[in-house]
Amino acid sequence: MPSYRCFRCGRDLSNEKSIEVGIGPICRTKHSVEEAAEDRQRKKNLTCHKGFVCWAPDHVATVLSRFINRYTGLAANAALPQTLTDEIAGLVGEVRDALGLNLPRVQVPKIDVPMFGEKTIGVLGIPPRKGPLGVSFAMPVDHDEQFRRIGLRFDRICPFGLDCQDPDKAVDAVWRLLSVMRYQVEPLLATEDNCDWAWDLLLYQHLGNVLECLGLNDDAADINQIVRTQKEKPVRLAFNLI
Repeated sequence: MPSYRCFRCGRDLSNEKSIEVGIGPICRTKHSVEEAAEDRQRKKNLTCHKGFVCWAPDHVATVLSRFINRYTGLAANAALPQTLTDEIAGLVGEVRDALGLNLPRVQVPKIDVPMFGEKTIGVLGIPPRKGPLGVSFAMPVDHDEQFRRIGLRFDRICPFGLDCQDPDKAVDAVWRLLSVMRYQVEPLLATEDNCDWAWDLLLYQHLGNVLECLGLNDDAADINQIVRTQKEKPVRLAFNLI
């Protein structure tokens, strides 16, 4: 009978599940703890001087344009009040202003990143891993980006060159937009049979994409889950937008 060993500690494995995954239960627990520590450190390294882990904040301008264009068409089709359109346009403006999307770009200096080694391990604070051959360090897949963002955070410069003013205010405005859509716009779009669901899904998805661009993936996932749930309902708007 072949012998199976844990890839971390080299001990013999007897449990079928452990043999299947190639690691014993004790080492698997240690591995999970180490991965959690590496994920926490990675998030810390990628955080900007404003406290966000953005990935495409400059794309927010495009997403907001799609949102407001689609809403304008919806408002015209459904004869929604101009005061409501003005309120939504004002909140979209708050998001743009808070992220500095209307301001001139900031020059982003080039950060020279050394090869993975003792220096970058120290700068990135990579947690050690303990294995059969002793202590080792795993190079992150985004090693260079982590190092670059740490340098830019020290200089208080946005990695994307935005003159970002207050990202927290931008996020607050997005949630207020979601609230306005849900509790002010939706009731005005009720179908003839008084079905509660009569809103345009893409409007919600666009706002979820804004949060995703700012690195708030959990919040965006919550919104997308709502969208998926609503899609399962049978009644749609009486009119369609292109």
